[in-house]
Formats: sequence, structure tokens, C-alpha cells
Amino acid sequence: MKLTDDEAKSFGVATNHERMINGEHRFRLNHVDGSSYCRTEATDAGWQNSHYHKGVTEWYVVQSGWIAYAEQTSSKECHLTILEEGEGITVRPMISHNIYMSENSVIHTIKAVKDKLDNDWFASPELDAYTSQFTNEDIFNKRMMKSLRSTRLSLREFSYSDWKSIHDYAKRPEVSRYQVWEPQSEKDLQLFLAERIKASIQKPRSQFAFAIIEKEANALIGSVELTIRDVKHQAAELSYILHPDYWGKGYATEATGLMLSFGFSEMNLHRIYAKCDPRNKGSERVMQKIGMVWEGRLREDLLLSEGWRDSLIYSILARDYNS
Repeated sequence: MKLTDDEAKSFGVATNHERMINGEHRFRLNHVDGSSYCRTEATDAGWQNSHYHKGVTEWYVVQSGWIAYAEQTSSKECHLTILEEGEGITVRPMISHNIYMSENSVIHTIKAVKDKLDNDWFASPELDAYTSQFTNEDIFNKRMMKSLRSTRLSLREFSYSDWKSIHDYAKRPEVSRYQVWEPQSEKDLQLFLAERIKASIQKPRSQFAFAIIEKEANALIGSVELTIRDVKHQAAELSYILHPDYWGKGYATEATGLMLSFGFSEMNLHRIYAKCDPRNKGSERVMQKIGMVWEGRLREDLLLSEGWRDSLIYSILARDYNS
């Protein structure tokens, strides 16, 4: 049987719906003992206000969209965590925290009260100072990096110190056999990294190049790139290189699969394509395994040291990927 608002009030439950200054809509059920439930709907992306409670435990659950959760521990350390749909987090008393809600996201908050106070909301200016350093793009990039993980791999941005690990495989003739570049020297790799790191801070960014990290050994085993070739038509080219010790074990398929998810889910691309030398059967199998479709053969489109080579071209569309 449905209770009326007056009947709910007789049990100590009242409604309190608000439109916040930052555009959020909050729909609340408040009990006289201080506990409450709140559904928050965001319009624009942005932070709330950093705060803590002395006698309240809170549970946050993301219904749609995603959020960034920031907290400051008792030792004054600050941390930022990305939460996706269906994920949640518990906030204990005396923990300063803040929520960044993505555009049009929805979260649910339950507050359980142990010791009711007349006013149990205390500002946390130190955490506000921490969260204020993150732009919308910074948080989007952090969310993106969370999504670039699989069972065995994670993808991350390059750093200058990676050149030794990359040189370990890029110096090998079998790695560059079907490429337009020759075995790489230390200087070549340092230049490669400088270019990739520079591209990572360009706005708008058109090249997304990541190191492939094998989780168990925490080892850099290759690289994978997604390069925007046509902004208007939402098209990008996928490329990848892997250390020979990891060939034939499904790592390239995992890494490129993560990039497809990123390209279609996060960048809203329409088409992703990749090319390979017709003799490179391993690379061709990777493209087939991630659902790409053969489109044709480009005749003598690249000049290698040994002469002109053809390229096989494969692609996948957003609707193919989503189905």
C-alpha cells in the first residue's frame, strides 16, 4: 500500500528537493534521526563542495554516467578514484571527501547516522584546494586510463624513462621487418618518446599513444596508438608493436581491444581502421580477432628499404563494435 506524504511524515520521513547552485537536482528523503536518502542528477560536469561528517557514514552508488571521488585521509594524503556505472564507495566519519559528477550523471547517496548532531557538515578547504587543480580534461583523462585495463594488461601514457624498455624490442630486426622504420637506436627512441609526449598535451589531442604494461611483471612490452585521421568523419587509425617474447599469446589482441573500446565509447568515433604488410600474418590475425573487416589491398603505398610494399586494410565501424 502506498503511503501519502502526510503518512510518511507521521513516521518521521520528509521530502526535501533542491536545485543546487551548480545545477544539480537533489531529491531527498530525510528521517528525523538524521539518516537520509538522496538521488542527485547532474546537468553540467563539476565538483561539489569538499566536506566531512563526524557522526555520519555515507554510501555513494553511481546509477548512470561516472564520477570522480576525492578524499583526504587522516594522514592528510589526498586520493582521486574514478567510479563507473554500478560502482560505489563507502565514506566513514571524519574523512574529507568530494564528488565530481560527469555531465548528466546520476548518483544515489545513503546516509546512516550514528551520533546525530544539529549540524554535521564541516567544510574541507584543503581538499577543495586539491580538487581545484584538476580541469575537466584532467579528470576525463584519468577516467580514460582506468578504462584501459584488461585481465593481463594496462595501458598508460609514456614517460621519458621508458626508452630503455622500448629499445629492448625496437632494436630487433624482426620487429621492424614489415615497418617503414629500421631497427631503432637509443637516440631514435628518445626522439620517439619526445614526439609522443608532446602529442599527449596537444589540445585538441589527435594522437593517443600508450605503453602496454604486462601487469604481473609490471613490464613495458609494447605500444599501441590511435591517431585521429579525419575529425569531421570521426575516423582514426590503429597501430601496435609488441616485444617478440610476447608474440602469439593474445597480448596484441587484448591491447588493441582496449583501444577499440576507448575509441568508440570515449571518443565517439565512427570508424577505426588498421593496415599491415600482406606478409605479416600475425598482425592480420590480430585485426581479424578484434572484429575488423577486410576492405582491400592498397598497392605499393609504402616505401621500405627493400622497395615498395602493399598494405592490407581492415576496419570496424561503431555499429559493428556495439553489436
